Amino acid sequence: MILSNLKTRTVGFLTGFTIVILAAFAVGYYAWSESLRDEQDIIQNSPNPLFNQRGGRGGVPEGELEGWQTYRNEEYGFEVKYPKDFEVSFMVNSEVVPVDKGRIGDLRIGRRTKGIFEEAFSAIFTSHDFEFGAGEGCCFVYTDAPIQINSNISLAYIEKQVVSELGVIGPLFKFRFQNVYERPAVRFFRLNGYIESWLVDSVLMPFEVEPFDNVLVSSPSLIDFEYAETQSEIEVVIKKAGDFVRDKKYLDNAQTREKYEIFDQILSSFKLIPPADVSKWKTLRIDKFSMKYPPTWNLLEGGIDCASVNQFNEHPDLRLVEFGRCWEDHIGGELLSFEQTYDGFRSGFSRVGSIEKKRTGGIELEVIKYHSSPDSTSNHVYGVSSTSGTIALWKIDDKGFFLLDENNARQSEGIFEKILSTFRFIE
Repeated sequence: MILSNLKTRTVGFLTGFTIVILAAFAVGYYAWSESLRDEQDIIQNSPNPLFNQRGGRGGVPEGELEGWQTYRNEEYGFEVKYPKDFEVSFMVNSEVVPVDKGRIGDLRIGRRTKGIFEEAFSAIFTSHDFEFGAGEGCCFVYTDAPIQINSNISLAYIEKQVVSELGVIGPLFKFRFQNVYERPAVRFFRLNGYIESWLVDSVLMPFEVEPFDNVLVSSPSLIDFEYAETQSEIEVVIKKAGDFVRDKKYLDNAQTREKYEIFDQILSSFKLIPPADVSKWKTLRIDKFSMKYPPTWNLLEGGIDCASVNQFNEHPDLRLVEFGRCWEDHIGGELLSFEQTYDGFRSGFSRVGSIEKKRTGGIELEVIKYHSSPDSTSNHVYGVSSTSGTIALWKIDDKGFFLLDENNARQSEGIFEKILSTFRFIE
């Protein structure tokens, strides 16, 4: 089920009554917007160079993101940063909604407080042919070919296209160009909802990485509006929303301003990852896992007490290790469960390093850059001799895996990241 921003709101069938209300929203909006066209802070008739209002990569200076974690999705080709105390999730297709056709991806970033997830940033990726499955409604997605945004196309034309494709989701305010990590996009405020409504800041940009065509990014709710049913009530809500945007009231309240600024910071870090050319690489397969490595490398298989080790002759500092259960204290002693073995191994590295979460080929990874020797009392699987390095760690069923780069020997050339991008989960 696609969730709207911040609050959980179910999108269901569009009833006849709902359509009437939405039509009233549209009529009220256009009547109101035409009367205030000259007053609103809209750059519709301004010159059309793609612009960056605040400077930096997408609006935010690099230093503001210092200490943030990174979520990198090698499979779908994007990366985004988020605060250390936030969580991130990414789901595709049937994990999100029943899908009749096409592809949809749902990225959510937020903070969990007392068991409640408070959303700070959402991104909905769609293919041009995406269609909801039976029992689902509309809205909050952009389904068309990659949106064309360039200096030869007027802002007014793009706005009309966005309104047409997004459908009956409520009015758009302050429609303008924006660069997102040096990529052209359009940004606007929009009213979401049916009878109840709420205002969000959104960014739409082409996302031409298979299988998706566009991505619609949205902030949490900046303000919730009262129940509106009649035409006059709807017109009041629309005018309030327009005034709220025009007067930048989302910056007046400390709590709302914090939500808006965090959204803008996360947005500034969102970027695409060029795919690596690995078409001629060799393939290694272990049960439900496969990866590729350079064609000139030779693989040497070996083993230790609790694990099997795959080492590359040309690069002895780089190893792929598979492990299961291991002994607690000594060989032949009491066996730990797999979860105890895995958690102990992970904690040994996480306590002396920084963690970055990634997804590639259907596998959720944790990449840990360690800066001192891991705690040997909790690590019963594999001992490292280096005081610094990078390790990618994941599990499939009751098997643990890690790719270890001791001394960070394969980081500067990018080969470690390229190998990670080839990881695949095999059904």
